[in-house]
Amino acid sequence: MKLIKLLFLGMFAILCTATKQHSNISIAQAFINDVAKGEIQNEAIIKKYLCEITESKEIELIEMQLNALRTELITGKLKIESYKNISLSEQTILVESSEKDFIYSVKCSDKFICFILLENNKIASFATINKGGRRIFISFCNQGKKI
Repeated sequence: MKLIKLLFLGMFAILCTATKQHSNISIAQAFINDVAKGEIQNEAIIKKYLCEITESKEIELIEMQLNALRTELITGKLKIESYKNISLSEQTILVESSEKDFIYSVKCSDKFICFILLENNKIASFATINKGGRRIFISFCNQGKKI
């Protein structure tokens, strides 16, 4: 009987993790689709998907990044994958292994576009800088514990 309970609990834990992963990728997909369509104003995208940002200079920077991202996404087939599922040669983000569950790779017609970092059901970043061949996220917020 204990074995059955343990098996049930194990399966429940796996299902909960899979559901969270599905939810995370859904957020990333919705964000990318809204940016690509270009029908929603940047301000609305920021309020809907990104963490709370109050500094006007940060908002201006993010709006410029959204415009650049939109330009990259205009043509081609979009593909969003979990960071864990992309090839090791494409895993260029400098992060702890526990953070990999919250990172997604965005490609358009097989061309890498960006990585997305999620925190607390919001996008913490979709911008990176290159530091010696490794990428580091430019975080828009500091919300602490991840989803």
